[in-house]
Amino acid sequence: MGDINNKPQNWEVVEYDLKNASSELFDKYYSIYSQIYKEEHPDEPLLPLDILKERIQRNDPSWCNRYFAIFRNDDYIGTGSIQFVKPGIEADEFKFLSTFYIRTLPEYRRKGVGTTILKKMTREALKIDIKTIEIYSMLDSGKAFCEHFQGKVVNNFGFNRLDIEDIDWGMVESWKTEAETKTPDIKIEFHETLTGKDWEQYLEMQIAFFKELSLFDEEPLFDEEFFRKDFVEYEKKRIEEGVRDSITAIAREIDGTIVGYTEISYDKREPYKVDQDMTGVLKERRGKNLGKRLKAEMLLKIRDTKPDVIFITTGNDTKNEHMLEINRKLGFKQSSVSLGYSFKIHDLAIKLGLE
Repeated sequence: MGDINNKPQNWEVVEYDLKNASSELFDKYYSIYSQIYKEEHPDEPLLPLDILKERIQRNDPSWCNRYFAIFRNDDYIGTGSIQFVKPGIEADEFKFLSTFYIRTLPEYRRKGVGTTILKKMTREALKIDIKTIEIYSMLDSGKAFCEHFQGKVVNNFGFNRLDIEDIDWGMVESWKTEAETKTPDIKIEFHETLTGKDWEQYLEMQIAFFKELSLFDEEPLFDEEFFRKDFVEYEKKRIEEGVRDSITAIAREIDGTIVGYTEISYDKREPYKVDQDMTGVLKERRGKNLGKRLKAEMLLKIRDTKPDVIFITTGNDTKNEHMLEINRKLGFKQSSVSLGYSFKIHDLAIKLGLE
């Protein structure tokens, strides 16, 4: 008969407010989070509990999160969350979209725990008129779970890591020198914060680059006005809170026009790690190694100003071959691939036996 204690009727799914959860409950959540984080990032230190708690408790200007836990008796064996646009936010393409996150302990996988959480969250999503659900997974078990319910892959994103000790600094410096000869009228500047016309140009480039990135998806989803508002609000909150810092390297022409940039971000409480964020060059200025120059200049900046950094992480769409090739030459190695699966909620509800 097997272990009758693993039958769904002995499991309880509870919605709770993780932002204001008791220390005991948050510790249980952190235990699950940490185990799965180590599966996803085996070569990285665990995210400290206080940093995770601060990030969860931070007020997001555009998104809501609802949290769920599944218990077997008093044991916290799985967790889930629903993310969706806050009521009153104008974002036509996102109003009916929700992202689900599901985490279960390894010993409870393939026993119905994830399905039980998914049923509960799908019921709740139906109540708020969600039409499409997306689930992202870096683990093979999560990918198999999504494929079991016939999710459609709409996003394929690789996570890459570069260890500082593996960088060929001679090559990096040659990239900088070579690109300077091809773009002698462009200077590279470093800024912790962009203001005025610089910020306006940067924002418009962000929008242009994200529009390009959306072309890699099978189902492009880009609401320009929502992105503009959400990005501005996020940047404002980041600066106000002062927890996560960033450095942006901009490529500026003689007339003051910004034609490209690359940026890094980091948390001062994790001095060993830097996240390499967006790198982009305007279409009309491509073909002269300006992207490589920006990457090289930023790496040299990290080397000269951040001696405690051990590794750099970045993410790329796995179809963006040009940027992947640059990263491979620098020594980035793919650590994992995250697949995004899309589900029509009523189709999923039928598969789950809810309709």
